[in-house]
Amino acid sequence: MGDRERVLARRLLVVVGAGSLVAQLVLFSLDRAPSWDEAIYLSQVTPGAEAIAFAPSRARGITFLVAPVTAAGGSVATVRLFLAVASSAALAAAFLPWVPLLGLAAPLAAFAVGFSWLGLFYGSEAMPNLWAALLGVAAAGMLTGGFGGSARRWEAPAAAALLAVMALFRPADAMALAAGLGIAFILLEGRGSFRTLAWLGGGLAVGWAPWLAEMSVRYGGPVAALREAGTVGHVVPGGVGVKARQYLALTNGPTIGPEQHAEVSVAGVLWVGAVAVLAGWALTRSRRSAAFVPMVAAALGGLALALEYLLVVSGLAPRFLLPAYALLCVPAAAGVAYLLRDRAASPAAAALAIALVAAWTGWQIGTANRIEAGASVARAAARQMGLAVRDLAGEGPCAFASSDGFPQIAFASGCDGRHLRAVDDGTIEALRALSDRVFLVLRTAPLPGSALDGLPATAIPAAPGWLVYELPAAPS
Repeated sequence: MGDRERVLARRLLVVVGAGSLVAQLVLFSLDRAPSWDEAIYLSQVTPGAEAIAFAPSRARGITFLVAPVTAAGGSVATVRLFLAVASSAALAAAFLPWVPLLGLAAPLAAFAVGFSWLGLFYGSEAMPNLWAALLGVAAAGMLTGGFGGSARRWEAPAAAALLAVMALFRPADAMALAAGLGIAFILLEGRGSFRTLAWLGGGLAVGWAPWLAEMSVRYGGPVAALREAGTVGHVVPGGVGVKARQYLALTNGPTIGPEQHAEVSVAGVLWVGAVAVLAGWALTRSRRSAAFVPMVAAALGGLALALEYLLVVSGLAPRFLLPAYALLCVPAAAGVAYLLRDRAASPAAAALAIALVAAWTGWQIGTANRIEAGASVARAAARQMGLAVRDLAGEGPCAFASSDGFPQIAFASGCDGRHLRAVDDGTIEALRALSDRVFLVLRTAPLPGSALDGLPATAIPAAPGWLVYELPAAPS
């Protein structure tokens, strides 16, 4: 690989990053209302918002990232613009350390991540998964020079710092990646890996420290916090096979599972299968090259991240696998490069490869557009309900319980929100203890004989079907 290819690869990374930004700005509305998870994250750092309960399964990295924007009075649209720009720049920067080893395969890998529907949609979402993915790719790339003892002095500390920042966003993901990279070093470097492993362990410890400190204070210790975190999520019955099928079904959306009737699309199977086959081909072809060990590390890191969600985490969402996908795209992109550079490859084969990439890109952009449009409609109702509750409550403090979307309603209203599990006297009394102005928000009308009988309901035209009940003050 010559210097000209490296220069071209770096320039193409800039093009990929810029293209990702343009695609996000053209395809999506910056005024998209926040999701359930986003509302929780944003409420922690938005002036005037009531901070929503922060589950132990969450970490504060994404709140640290957007805090300067929200502290300056930035709206949700401003936050999305900031994230779109920052994620596009981070996309190019994350794959930059791979250029010396992979050449033109580095921007190809960045393209596969940034132009997937997950990369496009979550680029402007206040969610941690894409950031964990990009930080993981950059950390693994920084470590590539460490194999064979040829690392520059700053590379291992830089990788450790990136791993620490990754842990601020997703602590468990950082641990899984460190395990995969550590195994690669031990298997392929032996005793020479101890120094690098020490840096990995140090970075992991630094990144985990804030989460451990907070959870120890709030839950009495990390074990109790982890136990509580395990109770949060969309529980999926069954084992690895069931989860794998669910994830295959989610390759075309929606953004969260499980799917009641998991229909695996052929395109999704081909997508996942192509990544696996191309990665395997790259590892086979590169056995005698300097790129072999780094690609093994990327593959093992990606595999460890995938196993985390197939074996340990009960929740199901395609974004969970973004870090695994990003790492596996490194050897997969190298596999494409090997195929195109093969002397036996004809111009017709190259044209076919370009056509397949174009078809995949069109599919991903179409999927991203569909998912963003659906999310915008679904979230708009919760935002309108929040604004309606605020109008009813006036300028003073208020509290409510909602059967659906309580974090989004709480973020839009500024009220203290709770999830409504049952319409009964106990729920009403608990709410009355929070504020003088108390509301119940329902997606459907209550059953006859409930505690709301006789109370007037306020229908919200902008959110058809939703009802707001203001509860009278407790009798003195």
